[in-house]
Amino acid sequence: MKPATTVRLPRFYTFVILIVVLFSAVNIIVLYYGRNVMLAIQAIDTWVGVMLLALIGSMFIGMYIAYRLLAMRAFSPFEREMMEMRVDVADMKRSVEEVRARLDAAGAGAGASAVGAAPHGRDEQELLAQLREAEERLRNTERMLQEREAELERARLVSAERKG
Repeated sequence: MKPATTVRLPRFYTFVILIVVLFSAVNIIVLYYGRNVMLAIQAIDTWVGVMLLALIGSMFIGMYIAYRLLAMRAFSPFEREMMEMRVDVADMKRSVEEVRARLDAAGAGAGASAVGAAPHGRDEQELLAQLREAEERLRNTERMLQEREAELERARLVSAERKG
């Protein structure tokens, strides 16, 4: 089992650090042979400071990007409710189609179409009542879904205005 304190730098960070160290070494050599020791010390201090600030900044940027990626994964409760409502609408449409198919089958057996013709038997009347009820629920749910989608769009516009 690996110890928890083991840290491995990515190859790109290692490459960047190596390039900065080489550039600093060349800078120091040039300054040292220019016989100005104080400038060489200032150059070393400057590059060390820049490297530290760059590493700290890259860590903060990485944390911010990771947070944004992970925070945007889940749907909000409102969006979840909208998706569930879409499933409910699909289920209702399916049940309406099943009732229509049964009515058509019952009407074809009686020699007339049940939809649009006067109901002949008690079963047919019950099926028509179920069909009307299911169609009414479907219309209400679709209307509510459209209202919720409009509300969601308004919320997105307000959010975009706040960000912008």
